Amino acid sequence: MVGSDQLASRTRRLVAGFIDILFVPVGAFIFLIVTGVLEHADAWAIDPETGASAGTTFWLSVSVVAGYYILNGLPLILRSQTLGKLLVGARVVHNESGGKAGLIHMILVRPVFFLLIPASALFGPIAIIPLIDHMMIFGKGRRCLHDRISGTSVVRTK
Repeated sequence: MVGSDQLASRTRRLVAGFIDILFVPVGAFIFLIVTGVLEHADAWAIDPETGASAGTTFWLSVSVVAGYYILNGLPLILRSQTLGKLLVGARVVHNESGGKAGLIHMILVRPVFFLLIPASALFGPIAIIPLIDHMMIFGKGRRCLHDRISGTSVVRTK
């Protein structure tokens, strides 16, 4: 089990999360360029009558998830670190064993919360979920909601 002396500080976690939030759009932009979505602006067009576009919602969601995987997929698989965690000296571990977290948790469960950030801009009421997710690090175990769901903790590496 992970001891409290090994846990990454709240500051370290917040800075890592901020770095990830800044750089994931870069990965998303790369995805949009490579796939040619930017060349077809009509996919992003907003219907003046309804104020929304299925294409906009779909491509925004897909690009954010793709951006997350472009920047963090390999580091998560190899070192259990996102770009932000690598830069601040933290990594994700399995909460019970303290060892490497499972691939399912790293690649499927934790990234879902990145999808909630753009979704919250599109669907206002769920905007509270990413806030609740990250505010949970101020609890005793310093674990976000996505950590609790995936059975992981974030520990210091330096």
